[in-house]
Amino acid sequence: MKALAFSRALFDRAAAGDIDVIENFEVSPAKTKVICGIIARIAPKGKVLIVDDPFAPGTRRAARNLARIALQEAIKLNTLDLCRYGKIVVSTKALEKIISRANAVNGGN
Repeated sequence: MKALAFSRALFDRAAAGDIDVIENFEVSPAKTKVICGIIARIAPKGKVLIVDDPFAPGTRRAARNLARIALQEAIKLNTLDLCRYGKIVVSTKALEKIISRANAVNGGN
């Protein structure tokens, strides 16, 4: 049942256009100002969830002080995460893991 809820929440957020895909989150230099600028262009307002697999240490350090940004590893992403944030930004690597997880729930269709 939890897996079905996850798949449904993922589908609903994608259909609503609330999920953006970015190639990767390795920022150079690894500064809070750089991360803030990137996220401000994607989602100027509201809470943002960034999903990667795994995060570069510099990215994690740069984003940890931003109140409106939360970080989550792709393998730990859950239904509550998908519902809690206004915008979700996913790396291509994380998206592959999330899609394979959702496909496993649906029998590989």
